Amino acid sequence: MPISPTLRRATAGATLSLAAAGLVLGPLPAHAAHAVDAEPAAAGISVVEQKQLQDKVARGEISAQTFDSLGSVSSAPARTTTTTTAAAASDTPTPTPAARKLPFKHWGQKNGYFCGPAAGQMIAHAYLAARNVSTASRATGAALSQDAMGNSSHMKTAANGKTSWGSGNFVKGLNAWLGADHYQQLNTPTGTQVRSAVLSNIGRKGMPVAADTVEMSGERHYNGHPVNQTLGHWIVFYGYHTNGDVLQIADPSSSIWGDRYGTVPYFEWGTSSFTSQWLRHNGIAW
Repeated sequence: MPISPTLRRATAGATLSLAAAGLVLGPLPAHAAHAVDAEPAAAGISVVEQKQLQDKVARGEISAQTFDSLGSVSSAPARTTTTTTAAAASDTPTPTPAARKLPFKHWGQKNGYFCGPAAGQMIAHAYLAARNVSTASRATGAALSQDAMGNSSHMKTAANGKTSWGSGNFVKGLNAWLGADHYQQLNTPTGTQVRSAVLSNIGRKGMPVAADTVEMSGERHYNGHPVNQTLGHWIVFYGYHTNGDVLQIADPSSSIWGDRYGTVPYFEWGTSSFTSQWLRHNGIAW
C-alpha cells in the first residue's frame, strides 16, 4: 500500500524503519483494492501496514521494539472506493440515437426463392462480424453462405423451395446460426410496433430487423419489383433516421431484378407507409 504524502513528511524516520524492517509496501491484492482505499493519518500507520508488521514480529524477522517505534494505527476512517463492475455497467440504459446505420454488407439472392437465406446471410454477418467473432454457424460450423443458411440445418429453403412466414423457418434457421434465440416473429405489426422494434434492435442492440413483405398483384410494389405478380419477399432493415420514422432497407432481389426492373440493393421508405402497404399480411423478425 502506498504511504500518503502527509505521512511521508511527518514520519520520515518511521518510513525508513519500515524499509529497514524489510516491509514491502506494494499494491494491495485486487479484491482488497476494490473494497477499500485506506488513507493513513500523519499520526500513525494504516491497519494493513500494522498487520504486516505484526506478522514479521511473529516470524522473528523484526523485534517488538522496532514494531513499537513505528507508531500507532491511524485513526483516520477508511475511505471506501466505489468500483463499477461490468455487470452494473451493462444495466445502464443505452440512449437510443435519433439515427443509426449498422455496418453492413449486401448479398444478392442466388435465385428466385432464396431471398430468405440471403437476408439471413446479411443479418448473421452484420451481427457476428460487428462483435469480432466468427461468422460460422453455431449449429454446424459451416462457413457463412446462402447455401448453408438455406440447408436442412437452418432455414430449409432448398428443400421447401421457399422460406414461408407460416413455417417460422426463417427465425428458427437464423437463431440456429447465431446459437441463441435472438429473433422472434411479430405478425402483422403496426407502424408503431415496427418503429419500436427498429429503435430497439438497431438503435440499442446493433441487430438488423428482417421483414417478410407481401406485394399484391396489380397493387403498388416497392423498389422496382414487377407489379404483375403477388410476391412474398424477405428484406432487411439495417438502419433508420428521423427517430425511426424512415427505414433504411437492404433488398436481396437486386441481383435478379436489377437489370430488368431497376431494383437497387439499398433504398429508404417511411416506416408507417411501408408497414401499412407491405407488412399487413406477414410481419417482421426482430
